Amino acid sequence: MRLFLFLPLFLFAFYPDFRPCYEKFKNKELIVNNFKVSFYNSNCDIYDKFTHLCLNHTNKKPIKFYKVGKLGWWLASIKKDEIYVGNYAKKALDLYPAKLSVKVANNSIITDMFCRAIGVGSKDGFFLIEYIRHFSKYKYWGDVGIVVDKDFRVKYVDPFFVKGFKLGEKIKTINKKKATFELWNKYITLAKEGSIVYIMVKN
Repeated sequence: MRLFLFLPLFLFAFYPDFRPCYEKFKNKELIVNNFKVSFYNSNCDIYDKFTHLCLNHTNKKPIKFYKVGKLGWWLASIKKDEIYVGNYAKKALDLYPAKLSVKVANNSIITDMFCRAIGVGSKDGFFLIEYIRHFSKYKYWGDVGIVVDKDFRVKYVDPFFVKGFKLGEKIKTINKKKATFELWNKYITLAKEGSIVYIMVKN
């Protein structure tokens, strides 16, 4: 008689080791372009009231940031005496920051598991590098005179800035593509002054 032994298969969760990233970034200053970056700082050369982003002029060497990062990726929030590791849990909605599945240290460097810096942590979440670069370069955010909710329904219209929108209408397309916050951020929030954007609404 042959005896067959069936060994149970255990699946172990993969948990990345961010210690090399911590060693790389724990003493780095948050420098983007020609500015030292921080959030919720009362001493600023340039301040953004919407995101609480603070910029101070500096000649120090900037950190090399990368425009990468997808939902579900492992990310870490790294500061001198803090490190928090979690998943990229929620994308940015207009000027509301993206979220990690864990706490994010204010003024920390957000890095992926390959130790590529991709953004800056704030008390409310984190901002990807494209937001920081845009504001540090242009000192403004794109604006079309309306504010929408998470379902793309118009909840505010600036009567001195724009016409043709009504409260409660739903944004259907942005530049002829189905409205998403990725497109909103790309064509509106992060747009250059004078850019043209086509928005279609439905009741």
